Amino acid sequence: MVCDLAHLQRIAPALAVDDQWKKLLTQAFEHAFSWCGFGAKTAVGYGAMERDRVAEARAAQAQAQQETDARLAALTPNLREIEEFKQAMTRRFTELNGRWDRQNTGFHQKAQQLAKKAHEGEGWTPEEKCAAADAITEWLPKVIEKIDKDALKKLKLSALRT
Repeated sequence: MVCDLAHLQRIAPALAVDDQWKKLLTQAFEHAFSWCGFGAKTAVGYGAMERDRVAEARAAQAQAQQETDARLAALTPNLREIEEFKQAMTRRFTELNGRWDRQNTGFHQKAQQLAKKAHEGEGWTPEEKCAAADAITEWLPKVIEKIDKDALKKLKLSALRT
């Protein structure tokens, strides 16, 4: 949906805040679809419509991807790399569905690479190093089977937090 926000702010400023106009229109259409129908002969079965859930899901996914891309573009390169690591680990965690990857496989190596970049890369701020250590500490045990303290120590995450 598209709205002339400048005009809306003049005639109904409250509706322009936080896309209230969009929420109101969505509710009106949902009510109309559910209870009223559309068209001149709705009562006899013509003009009855159904929601296209697949199209709605696709649109929502595209919107979410645009928001994610915009958020990532606003980050520093190092924070963007950390965020992409967390997103990859989140997707893998969902794919595994209660199972785990083994140590020294692809996602374990991703964590090792991120730790190495945080240790050796130039331009990493202390906050970025700490964020990398936090991301690895949070996601590695969720994705990698039997990750032990020794494997985490090898990544020298405590050094990144200082």
